[in-house]
Amino acid sequence: MRRAVVVGDGEVAADAARRLQRSDHEVLRQPDPLSDAATQAFVEAGPVDVFVAADRLLDTATLTDDPAGYRAHFERRFFGTLGPLKAVLPAMIARGRGQLIIAADMAGITAPDRLLARGPADHALVALGSTLTSELRDTPIAVRTVRADGGAPDAVLDAVDAAAHDAPVGAVRASFGRPSGRLWHAIERLAPGLSPGHATRLPTAARARANAAIPLGTTLITGASSGLGAAMARRLAPDCHHLLLVARRGERLEALADELRREGRAPRGGEITIHQVDLSAPSAVEALVEVLPPVDTLVDCAGRHLIASTDETTMAVFRELLELNFLSHARLTAHCLTAGPVRPRRVVQILSTSAVHGRRNRAAYASAKAALWALTNTARRADETHHIMSVIPSTFVKKRKATSGRKARTPTTDEVADAVLAGIHAGREVVLAPAEVAAFLALDAAAPELFARLFK
Repeated sequence: MRRAVVVGDGEVAADAARRLQRSDHEVLRQPDPLSDAATQAFVEAGPVDVFVAADRLLDTATLTDDPAGYRAHFERRFFGTLGPLKAVLPAMIARGRGQLIIAADMAGITAPDRLLARGPADHALVALGSTLTSELRDTPIAVRTVRADGGAPDAVLDAVDAAAHDAPVGAVRASFGRPSGRLWHAIERLAPGLSPGHATRLPTAARARANAAIPLGTTLITGASSGLGAAMARRLAPDCHHLLLVARRGERLEALADELRREGRAPRGGEITIHQVDLSAPSAVEALVEVLPPVDTLVDCAGRHLIASTDETTMAVFRELLELNFLSHARLTAHCLTAGPVRPRRVVQILSTSAVHGRRNRAAYASAKAALWALTNTARRADETHHIMSVIPSTFVKKRKATSGRKARTPTTDEVADAVLAGIHAGREVVLAPAEVAAFLALDAAAPELFARLFK
């Protein structure tokens, strides 16, 4: 008898388990995705032929009202799928066979206008699924990522039936449940921030003017010790009142502050405050929030990536990178939008083309950036008085070498910083750097299956 694992405690997970049992599978259930004991139990039971993650997140804690609850919901949904999956994956790879099904909700696009964790968590799972598809493309292991809203569970169950009978997928299989799912996938790529409840949410000239009018005021820049963060500090410092610089390397922040003062580019209020913080440590982030003043403009540049397969990346490393690249950004966003008097604020988040489609050996980075993309999209809908900017750069370099072809079009750090500055002044909600990223998004909107084949 073949063996299957089903993660989740909802009706879809229960239906999936029943279908697998009818097809002669021994089914091991894990209603609580974060139960290490349950994960260890089914690992000890032996190799798994079918893995189904169908835990639906019914969260109520919003980022701005309950940051701790938001974090807990995200961890249950994302890490509660990732942990069991990583537990069964090595044996599948060793045996050269297996079926992986990751069910994600369309909530990042169609959810109510509240800053809930379900959108970021499910976007992160979609990125994880596309990364696994790329990594396992040349193996007999099938990966199915199903994006279906709560009203279309049949798409998940169809995938379960196919897996139960070893139906091959060949390449990526991204099911959207029903036509509206594919439509909103396309809209997210072409008009981020638009939702079914906001048919008028497309950017307008009036909204852009209102965004641009928000003063820099007290500006917080993370990752400011080098790269894009330092470049943004040099550009924004003269026009803000108080500059807050955050990074792990305090000596570099001191050097940057000295440079700004020496070159006459210090803030108008004359104050530069340095915070040496490791944003991959949750306790350090909370300690930082405790001492921060109200922030008018947040520019989140902190982050790093790791090139390693999903199987090789430990859970500890996944948590560290998700903390640094997403959860710390979410916590600082909550502080920016809520601390101090009620007034319009500005949040600038640096994404990546990896947020659109997770590539081989970049699961942790792609998942974090996809979650961040969903956060910015829902934040715009939650309160339209704020200026929420998503920056989607391609890979960029510190300095461009003399060359020709594709590498000649690779943007430099300064060029991306200039694009961000221009976006702030123009009140834009999405900045693409370079502009050719628009073609990248358009292809995914029009033909996601072809897109996944080309960008692996």
